[in-house]
Amino acid sequence: MMSRDKKTAEEISVAEPAAAGQKLEALGRDVISAMQLVRELLSARATALEDCQSALEEEFQKVSQEEQTCVSLEVELRQQFEQREAQLNEREKQAHELSQKCEAQTRGLQAREAVLSEQQHAFETRKAEVTAELEKIDCNRRRNPKENFYPLIVISGTSCNIE
Repeated sequence: MMSRDKKTAEEISVAEPAAAGQKLEALGRDVISAMQLVRELLSARATALEDCQSALEEEFQKVSQEEQTCVSLEVELRQQFEQREAQLNEREKQAHELSQKCEAQTRGLQAREAVLSEQQHAFETRKAEVTAELEKIDCNRRRNPKENFYPLIVISGTSCNIE
C-alpha cells in the first residue's frame, strides 16, 4: 500500500501543475459538497429531533393532564365511597337499634299478654265461683223461701242491685 501512495504522490509531482490543480479543485468541490450534504443531514436530523422532542413534550403534557384527571376522579370516588360506607354503617346501626327496640317491645307485649292471660283466667275462675255461689243461693232460696234469706245481688253494667 505504501508504494501505491508513493506512486500517487510521485505521479502528482510529475504531472502537470494545471491538471493537479484541477484535480485538487475537483477534490475540494467534492469535499465541500460532501460537507454540505453532511450539514444538511445534520440539520434534518436536528429538525427531526426537535419535532420528536415537541411531540414527546405534548404527549407528556397530555399524559400529565390525564394523570391529574385520574387522581381527581380517584379522590372524588374515594370520598363518595367513604360517605356511602358511613351512611351504610349509620343505617345498619339504626336498623340494629330498631331491631333491639322491636325485640324489647315484643318481650314486653308477651309479658303483658301473659299477665292479661293470667288475669283473664283468674277472672273466669272467680266468675265461675261467683256463678256457682249464686246458683247455690238461688237454689236454697227456692227450696226455703223464708228460712234462708240471702239477698240476691244482681250485677248489671257498673251498678249492683240487691233483691
